[in-house]
Amino acid sequence: MYDSQKTARGDNATDARTDAEAPNTDAGPEDGELTYIALSKLDFDADNARKSGGADIDALKALIASQGLLQNLVVCPALTKRGKSTGKFGVIAGGRRLRALRALAADGTIGKDEEILCRIVTRDRATIASVAENSGREPMSNADTIVSFAAMVRNGKSVEDLAVAFGVSAVTVQRRLRLANVSPKLFDLFREGGIDLEQLMGLAFTEDHARQEAIWDAAPGWQCTGPHLRRMALGQAVNAATDKLARYVGLDAYIEAGGQVLRDLFSDDDQGYCADPQLLASLAGDKIAAERDQLLAGGVAWVDIVDDYDHRARQNYVPAPTSQREPTKAEKGALKEAQRKLAAAAKAMAEFEDANSEVSEDDVDQAAYDSLEEAVNTAEAEIEELQGNLRVVAEDVQALCGVVLAVESNGQLRAYRNLVRKEDAKKATNAANRSTSTTAEGGQGRAGAEGSDGADASEAASGLSDALTRRLSAQKTVALQVEVARHPHVALAVLAESLMSDLCIGPHSHGVSNITARSRKSDLTLADASIESSKAWGELGVLIASVEAQLPEDDDNGLLPWLLAQPLDTLVHLLALCTALTVSAGGLRRESADPIIQAVDLDMTKYWTASGEAYFKSVSKALIAQAIAEVDPETAKTVDKLKKGEAVAVAEAKMKDTGWLPSPLRRD
Repeated sequence: MYDSQKTARGDNATDARTDAEAPNTDAGPEDGELTYIALSKLDFDADNARKSGGADIDALKALIASQGLLQNLVVCPALTKRGKSTGKFGVIAGGRRLRALRALAADGTIGKDEEILCRIVTRDRATIASVAENSGREPMSNADTIVSFAAMVRNGKSVEDLAVAFGVSAVTVQRRLRLANVSPKLFDLFREGGIDLEQLMGLAFTEDHARQEAIWDAAPGWQCTGPHLRRMALGQAVNAATDKLARYVGLDAYIEAGGQVLRDLFSDDDQGYCADPQLLASLAGDKIAAERDQLLAGGVAWVDIVDDYDHRARQNYVPAPTSQREPTKAEKGALKEAQRKLAAAAKAMAEFEDANSEVSEDDVDQAAYDSLEEAVNTAEAEIEELQGNLRVVAEDVQALCGVVLAVESNGQLRAYRNLVRKEDAKKATNAANRSTSTTAEGGQGRAGAEGSDGADASEAASGLSDALTRRLSAQKTVALQVEVARHPHVALAVLAESLMSDLCIGPHSHGVSNITARSRKSDLTLADASIESSKAWGELGVLIASVEAQLPEDDDNGLLPWLLAQPLDTLVHLLALCTALTVSAGGLRRESADPIIQAVDLDMTKYWTASGEAYFKSVSKALIAQAIAEVDPETAKTVDKLKKGEAVAVAEAKMKDTGWLPSPLRRD
């Protein structure tokens, strides 16, 4: 194709080969002369003003192969040190074209001695000519390029023809054609600079010119971005890649049911947009109903289906009182493997976050982050399900137990098991109490709201990661220690309970204090590295410092003589502080801390505030949306469309000064 379209020689083009035959003569072509020179005699010249760029030649190579060289090179005769012609020529303007021509020769498209039209300038004008050639060229505007492609298609060229001719992908050609079909009124604004390319792509999602113009006129200035305009053009259509019902139903099933899919030409990884959300909801409902029927057939007392098992939905249920059974060998293996996957996923996410800590939010690979986040959430859900299978529900309680089904943000249907409707909570507690003695005698464990990992069932159902749960528990513990230290009566009761239990005085109980007087400090700092900067930690430090200030400087006689000399009131406060330092709000028997929490009237809003670092960066966007929904349901609906960093920022702004607390920090 190159040879057939090569520009014919004009009268002013002479053959330079005679010069090549006599390289040692002073004769040479005249300045400004157009002539054909063999490609093998052309080389790069040091006087070319363009010193960088020009490495990307794929599109230019394809263009020259299909259209021929449409613009001559500018060359300067190569001379020896004595000023004699070498018969070769240095290219001072057109280095990128020379690279493309050499590449075409290398793959056999043209000959190595293909004659190339060149304009010759003398050495003393080489730099001036090179600068003029390189700076005088203005590339076509985006608008002109788009219109030109549309014109070529109207004149009979196919998308594939243009893709080959210009060395671009067929999708790129299709995108330009779609942009050319935008409302003429809006395209004129684009040509004039009133609309940028990203905005034009957003408007081009719909081909209805009237709708495009209406969207542009209606969009407020602060929301007039390409992605926002595209969302407006979508209308009710939902993204098949991110919408939870679309992911649950599956695009193939949706299409098979007659659903229409809209495609976004301007997204490289687009899966399409489902134009009929009502059909999606119907298909999802049928699929969930089949799961519900299967559960009911398996003996579950009831099954409720909810759109989101968020904070509001959780208020209608309580965890069934359970006891813990030992896992089988297979269950131990499955749990160990799930924990291994969680550790690997959490490590990968931490490494990703560290690697991108200095990267701007817009440059972070959000798809990669979402994939890592989903791996963590999936592993956590698997562990929770395995641990849930180890909880034993008394037979009398089973009649009140049911399952809540909800589709998660990752498109997976999740079954929240062993739940009791709130109105049946008292019945379930009474039934569990009746079976407690029988359970203990049978060695099946103690009945109660205890999960296999020591956290209560409501915490296990919260969707929070183990790491975040431990951090929140640490924050709650140090706050509880402060309050216990300030309530000596409560502290002495806690101490007495622990002593009496160990000395077998009265009924046995699982005390929340550590009678060996091991401080919880190391546990807390391991659970939450930032806890030393918390308000409660600071206040606890003040209490300890006030005690240390009273102690004798000379301890040769030991501490006991000094203690014996103190009034009862001082001893009570010392015992209160020491006992407080052993108290935990979590641990193996978290429910045993509840009476203490009630007695000191612990209010975590005094000690903990929801922020990105404290909470939102450590949870999924679904849990961020659940939190925001409690104060602003409308804003919560937009969270899934935001990047993780944007969602965190919105949550911090919305939850500021609201006193909102995640479930592990709340008072029931």
